[in-house]
Amino acid sequence: MGVWQNRYQTPAADALLGELGPDARVLAEEALKRLGRKPKPVWVVLWNWTLWIDAPDRGPVLIVPDPARLLIVARVARAFFEEHLAAQPARGPRDPIANASCVGDAVWLEWTPETPAALDVVFRVIRPD
Repeated sequence: MGVWQNRYQTPAADALLGELGPDARVLAEEALKRLGRKPKPVWVVLWNWTLWIDAPDRGPVLIVPDPARLLIVARVARAFFEEHLAAQPARGPRDPIANASCVGDAVWLEWTPETPAALDVVFRVIRPD
């Protein structure tokens, strides 16, 4: 069992990043750098230990350090989603906009970036300004 799966011991952010492969770790570290805030390890049942980054201007961003696949999750306000994102055409079955989960007044979007270009797409949505 990796440190990201042990619910009963809170890992450090570096330990969680250490679970990732080299390419995924570079992408995760670049995402953290772009967000400009210190991540906090938080247990989220769906994803195990997750790096939670508070982003008061948009909502939290989570980096899920699953060794099998890096996952970036962002919560955006439903009004922002409906105004800026909902009308965008889906680009495939894994498209985060087509597969968004609406919960109350928030919409949760998920990405599995595998390249720096894919990370740019993520940031165009979560930091469009």
